[in-house]
Amino acid sequence: MAKHAKDNSELDDEVIELEFDEDSVAYYIVDENDKEIGVCVIENGEEVEYMYDEESELADVQEKLNSVKEDLQAFSGDALVSVKELKQTTDELQKAYDEIMNSFKIFGKKK
Repeated sequence: MAKHAKDNSELDDEVIELEFDEDSVAYYIVDENDKEIGVCVIENGEEVEYMYDEESELADVQEKLNSVKEDLQAFSGDALVSVKELKQTTDELQKAYDEIMNSFKIFGKKK
């Protein structure tokens, strides 16, 4: 987040990691599209605005997308294994069914 004073006279582009309680939030800063772009926090009785670092947000989104991609790849691999196992089981059941039906045919032909 980039920190700057309430009066906006001085903008500090330093990126800091900020941890705060929800109780200390005075308000959230939004742009004209109602997108949250910062937060105002009460520090030592004064309101201090922090603007979100867009690059950090993009990195966070990219990290989440990569995590989802990895999860999907793992799920796809597991699903493929399950489908192969299901196919093998189906083939075994079909073979057993065919053998049983052939047994009935043999018994049916005798008079």
